[in-house]
Amino acid sequence: MSSFQWTGDEGLPNAIAPQPDFLHNPDLTLLDAYSRAVVGAVETVGPAVLHLEIEGPRGRSGSGSGVVFTPDGFVLTNSHVAGGAKRIVATGAGGRSLRASLVGDDPDTDLAVLRLEGEPTGVARLGDARAVADRLEACGTRVDGALNGVRVHAARAMADGNAGALEDAADAFEQLGALLFAAETVNEAAIVHRRNGASRPATAAAQRSLRLVELCEGARTPSLMHGTGSAVLTKREREIATLASHGMSSREIASTLYVSVRTVDNHLQRAYEKLGVSSRTELAEALIRAGL
Repeated sequence: MSSFQWTGDEGLPNAIAPQPDFLHNPDLTLLDAYSRAVVGAVETVGPAVLHLEIEGPRGRSGSGSGVVFTPDGFVLTNSHVAGGAKRIVATGAGGRSLRASLVGDDPDTDLAVLRLEGEPTGVARLGDARAVADRLEACGTRVDGALNGVRVHAARAMADGNAGALEDAADAFEQLGALLFAAETVNEAAIVHRRNGASRPATAAAQRSLRLVELCEGARTPSLMHGTGSAVLTKREREIATLASHGMSSREIASTLYVSVRTVDNHLQRAYEKLGVSSRTELAEALIRAGL
């Protein structure tokens, strides 16, 4: 039986053709949803994906890829790509290239972390704290022990930007013996404190995170490196702090960098506050702990 619809002012009927059966195929519907998901992922993550050109030991070269996961330029890649690299050049989708340095390498998990020497053009979000908290809470009835509950508390505190709740979660992780979780969580608390302009609590939380990391055989995870000294020090602060840690006086640093002694002292003071130290004698160790 034919069906018609009247359209326009012409008053002429247009036949509506029946839709082919293949358009109702559930496999095609699933494929269409998958295609949209892939396109969405590429549009979201694409600007954060980098092509890496690696110069390794003994002049060997290679290439690979990585993804920027923090606004301050940390890049996640594979250990087999960047491990032992002497020189790294990272190029984004727009063709802009930046030098990068290897700051973390774990061959056992085949993961490595790089640090860009410049601002990234895009950042990939690795997770949604609130969504993770909901999923963890849903698993709570099937998981024994108190650890999952603390994870839920930490995830919700992170989603809310609640530094006090993050420190409470870190306390609970430490009591359970989950020291790496505690270090990561209290580091997030330091980031929130710093974002809120609370420098003293931020310094205290950062120092606590470093102490906990020392109990974890010097573990280096993306979460620990996010917001630590290597993230919060400006390029000039890192430069002056490094020279000071090598024993140079403020006057010698000022002469080397063609700046005033007052400028050197001001940058050093800010570096002290961010690294949680109070003198040059503590500076070298703090820079090493911060991966600088």
